[in-house]
Amino acid sequence: SSVYRGVEGAGKKSPLELPAKLGPKETLLKITYASLCGTDVHILASGMALGHEGVGVVEKIGSSVTQFMVGDRAGAGCIRKYIVAAIASIAPKGKMCIAMNAAPMTKKIITRAHSVPDNLPPDLATPLQCASATTYSAIVQSVKPGDRVGILGI
Repeated sequence: SSVYRGVEGAGKKSPLELPAKLGPKETLLKITYASLCGTDVHILASGMALGHEGVGVVEKIGSSVTQFMVGDRAGAGCIRKYIVAAIASIAPKGKMCIAMNAAPMTKKIITRAHSVPDNLPPDLATPLQCASATTYSAIVQSVKPGDRVGILGI
């Protein structure tokens, strides 16, 4: 596996070893489908790979993960701890990083994944990784019927 370092690393790759053990709430996800988002327009000239939304298959789960079994379908948005192959930056051990460019060229990620229904086609499930996060923010801000809202990033 390798890390792709975009802007700061001038597009250089360096080796990366996955941690031998996942954190208790982490999931190792093999990406099978990825998509682009309007946010990618902002990093187009940066030299980073585009795309940061992905769905895939669970390969391994942490000790506290109860919602998944190996082989389950899952999704991940742009906040990941480790992203294997084609990443612009990697966080120091134990820290989270935002990798806005990882999904299309990523083979595997370690993340806090979420379920994706089996009957939802991957081309529809993948863009929901950002869209759902964006709309969820409005929901938790106590939006009430009749309120005016603007949703950006979809």
